Amino acid sequence: MHQAECISCGCRGQNKTMHHPAESTRLKTARVFVSSTFSDMHAERDYLNRLVFPELRSRCIRHGIEFIGIDLRWGITEREIEQHGALSVCLDEIKRCNFFVSLIGDRYGWIPAPEEITQEFFEAILEAGNLTAGDVSLLREWYRLDETTEPPVYRLCHDREVLDDVSERLIRLWEAAGLPHAGDSIIAQEINEGAFEPSRSDTRAFFYLRKSGLHLG
Repeated sequence: MHQAECISCGCRGQNKTMHHPAESTRLKTARVFVSSTFSDMHAERDYLNRLVFPELRSRCIRHGIEFIGIDLRWGITEREIEQHGALSVCLDEIKRCNFFVSLIGDRYGWIPAPEEITQEFFEAILEAGNLTAGDVSLLREWYRLDETTEPPVYRLCHDREVLDDVSERLIRLWEAAGLPHAGDSIIAQEINEGAFEPSRSDTRAFFYLRKSGLHLG
């Protein structure tokens, strides 16, 4: 593994870290979400899951805390993530966690086609008249309305493989339409949810930057 340095995110509310025993012992559950790219973080995530998480679990239980380490990419491939709509699952899991850890290496990460768009935004884009007939057909083919949520949303279909060229067309289309976070990698969207979402001001966020070969900007 490469050497890394840690930055504790204290940009919202009080600057909180994991080094206050009195505060930690008041926690009933410590849920830690680990965010990273696939290809360049195999060794780090394997080390966390096999050695670090069991040690933290043992230490926490002595203080009456249940430790739960969440790494949704350990043991699966990037292609599996791409084809099974995992972004929404990841973001929902981040919302349940009170700690967020981001391992940042040399890759920006996979950019997914937007998985869900509110019914209001989706239909406004269709009705605006700025899309070609081909674009409209593409959106109607790949998105289905889900009225079981509030507000209702259009969801990307995952009952068949989303081909790379289709995904790229959808990304470009939604970027042009001004959809927030369209064109962002899954890692960028996880960081936004885990560290900068205003409604999650009580979350502790930590960033580990790989020093070797890291390019910023």
